[in-house]
Amino acid sequence: MTNSRIYYSQEAEARAKEEARKELTSLIAVFFGFGVITGAALALVFSATRKKPKTFADRLEDQFELGQRATSEARQRLEREFDDFRKRLERIANP
Repeated sequence: MTNSRIYYSQEAEARAKEEARKELTSLIAVFFGFGVITGAALALVFSATRKKPKTFADRLEDQFELGQRATSEARQRLEREFDDFRKRLERIANP
């Protein structure tokens, strides 16, 4: 990139280059900050829609509840079958 300016002293040229470098650094910092803020906002938006990963205790509790439900259903089924079996035995024993 050619510089079409003419400087009358080396000091003025150095000062202009320093100001240009500071301006570029500031611009880079602003865009970097904007990117960080935008990225953080997007991460918060998308993380809120996802379920939190379950801990070991949560998974253990889920399995315990599943076991209780299965046991309860099996107990109810066995009680019905036992009642039916008892009624059949009574019919056979008392014709």
